[in-house]
Amino acid sequence: MPQTVDIEVFLAGAYAVFLLLVALGLELVARHSHHRSKQMRVAGFRFHRHHDVWECPAGQQLKPIASDYGRRLVRYRAPAHICNACSIKHLCTESEEGREIERNPDSWPE
Repeated sequence: MPQTVDIEVFLAGAYAVFLLLVALGLELVARHSHHRSKQMRVAGFRFHRHHDVWECPAGQQLKPIASDYGRRLVRYRAPAHICNACSIKHLCTESEEGREIERNPDSWPE
């Protein structure tokens, strides 16, 4: 005699699969959103991994100035006197201390 699955068991299984699909979708959307946000923060800048420096659109280097090992962040900054004399500073930063970028070396969420 064939066994039948109770409707409650079937619905619970279907709900679990639905929740897994929603979680996967949210993960994909979060990764995409994070990537776009990161691109906007560093638009026009290039990271040179082998030298561990950022290069600004004007060709100046932002060098590491501090590391926060607890938060896994590295802060990079350009010299203030170079940024303050730059003709495109108004497009880059309002800071009188030089443009600063934070980078998380981890792969995700980085």
